[in-house]
Amino acid sequence: MRRFLAILLSLCFAACQQNQEKPISESPAEIAQKFSLEMQTTPKEVNAGEPIEFIFTVKDDKGSIVKDLEIFHEKPMHLIVVSTDLAEFYHLHPELQKDGSLKLSMTFPNGGDYKLYAEFKPKKVKNEILKILDLRVSGNQREKAELKPDEKLDKIVDGLRVSMKREGMLIAGQPTTLKYKILDPQTNKPVGDLEEYLGEIAHFVVINSNLNEFSHSHAFWAGAHRRNKNSHHEHQHSHSPEKEIIGTDEDAIMTEVTFPKEGIYKIWMEFQRNGKVTTVPFVVEVGTKEEIPAIASEVRVPDDVFKVAVTEKGFLPQEIHYKQGKPLKLGFIRASDKSCGSEVVFEQLGIKKQLPFGEPVIVEIPTEKEGIINFTCGMKMLKGKIIIQKTP
Repeated sequence: MRRFLAILLSLCFAACQQNQEKPISESPAEIAQKFSLEMQTTPKEVNAGEPIEFIFTVKDDKGSIVKDLEIFHEKPMHLIVVSTDLAEFYHLHPELQKDGSLKLSMTFPNGGDYKLYAEFKPKKVKNEILKILDLRVSGNQREKAELKPDEKLDKIVDGLRVSMKREGMLIAGQPTTLKYKILDPQTNKPVGDLEEYLGEIAHFVVINSNLNEFSHSHAFWAGAHRRNKNSHHEHQHSHSPEKEIIGTDEDAIMTEVTFPKEGIYKIWMEFQRNGKVTTVPFVVEVGTKEEIPAIASEVRVPDDVFKVAVTEKGFLPQEIHYKQGKPLKLGFIRASDKSCGSEVVFEQLGIKKQLPFGEPVIVEIPTEKEGIINFTCGMKMLKGKIIIQKTP
């Protein structure tokens, strides 16, 4: 009996030790705090029109140089440099040296204040780490550009017509899909000879007017045959070529962005054609959830129901991305009696529901098949869609 108790106690002690030795999972922000980025310049004073060498050093929380940086998107570091009015934009790549530092040479055309956003990834760290630095450049300063939302999301850049389409209002905190088309301005037909740039068909950088919000995302093709061609990138949204999403323009390049707070943002799209990198900027304004009518916010629905407000301006949100096979219930709330939203119609599903003012109406949506399910108001003036996506 004593021998049995001794064995039992030793097993319990071993289990406790194992539990104590288990690493505590840390958030990306906590991990990022363990690393710092130091910057030096040669010469020390940076002057407009004169070459400068940057020397960056990544250090851990013990002050040691981190030499084992991973190569991600073909580079050990991605450096975005912008003027504080966001008129100037540079996407640069410091080169890793034997001593662990990263060096880069460049010349600033103008004097003024700049922000540097450096992304790097130490080995054994899951996510890229972002560090933001300030830089003052001496010399003649150009006139500051006014940052205001573009009235038309359509531009001619480097002999190409580039347009951006957004689905509905841009609301802070809500994922938004942006759709781009790159056309020949003479024929208005999509160009079909884009090349991969840093391992992607396109890159997107988003910075707000206060310069304290930054994101770097990548593209996926809307068309199934395009997606299949690029499906070896793990973050791209790939689908089987036999299952084209009906109603989606296959020549559109898409990216998903979440704007963390309200305000004005500048979005730069970068892509490559014939060995030349083209950068196309657009400026947008992002609102808040408070812009959704209060009645829609106050109406309660069950926890497993996704709320959709029906307003004078349309459905909020207008576009919903959802995983294939996961049960989906939508709770429609008519928040305005001045719109045509007295009923919601899912023509493909044969569903038509009356929407009393201020009362939730729940519609169960089948998600077994990948594709797009459209819905409208009774007069088909307000439109929305659900994009059922294959689970990776």
